[in-house]
Amino acid sequence: MTNNIQRGEIQQGSEQLRGLENGGRKKQFDRAVARLCYVASETASRFVRERSSRDPFAWLMEPKELFDGQSAFEACRRPEGFRRAIVFHSLGLDHDADPRLLDDIPANAFFSDSGFSGSNDSRNGSLEANDDTMPACLFTGDICSVEATHTVQIFFAMIAPTFEEVRSRLRKRHGARLEDAANVRLGFDWSAPLANVLVSAATANMLVMVDAYPTSALATGLDLHIEQRFAG
Repeated sequence: MTNNIQRGEIQQGSEQLRGLENGGRKKQFDRAVARLCYVASETASRFVRERSSRDPFAWLMEPKELFDGQSAFEACRRPEGFRRAIVFHSLGLDHDADPRLLDDIPANAFFSDSGFSGSNDSRNGSLEANDDTMPACLFTGDICSVEATHTVQIFFAMIAPTFEEVRSRLRKRHGARLEDAANVRLGFDWSAPLANVLVSAATANMLVMVDAYPTSALATGLDLHIEQRFAG
């Protein structure tokens, strides 16, 4: 009688352990799928936002140095691959990158209030980004728009954490129509047509230094807009 009870307790305990194990595996699988879906969505959104002709699916499936020779489809189901992909897209890097360039930049810096970190660690808590955690970069670009009564040309340069932040500032300053016409790029290239026309040599030299040292005192608070209008 006692032996039967003990065997029953052992069997019940084994079933509970199996249930916990299966539940844990399902949770890990769900988390991996969530990471992959998030990266796929971010990839497609970025290419649309930048009006890129690149195929998001091809980007996800091609082997990349960014993921140590794996594809995003393989790597982004794990926390480290997920982190690299989010940082890569948020910084607007082109096609592929040396993963060492992204060391020590947390994906959390680019999340707002969604609460999704791609990590298995629930201790992360709120992932709302703030100015202390978001990496600073120099973004520059230009706007050329033919309006009903005039043509407007604008060169801009600003320190910001993401392309989205840059476009948000442009929208507030110039309106949605001109923001939609803006070409935004990471870093400064004086050979760009409007930059070459509107930016003086002294300002160009300053922007080169800011581009090299985006966290320096010289770069702090930079939000430069140079505008010219032609009637008719």
